[in-house]
Amino acid sequence: AIGPFEEMAPDTYQTTLKPHDLIVLGTDGLCKPVLDDEMAEIAQRDCSLQERCQLLVDTALRNGGTDNVTVLIIHAQPASWFANLLA
Repeated sequence: AIGPFEEMAPDTYQTTLKPHDLIVLGTDGLCKPVLDDEMAEIAQRDCSLQERCQLLVDTALRNGGTDNVTVLIIHAQPASWFANLLA
């Protein structure tokens, strides 16, 4: 469920990404039990994105999280990487 209301207005945020920036998207099951600094430290670790997501889920549960925990990490790539993909 997205929310208890018939109509919802999503929060939006606009920014300019630089190559190799990371965006962590998480449900409240992640954001409530894991502090921002801890989340940032885990997201920047030297392992795969999948491993980092699992570490964030594990940390949320270890910190007492009782809600569903869903995490997605987006790793911004240089524009040349995308152009090469389409070539």
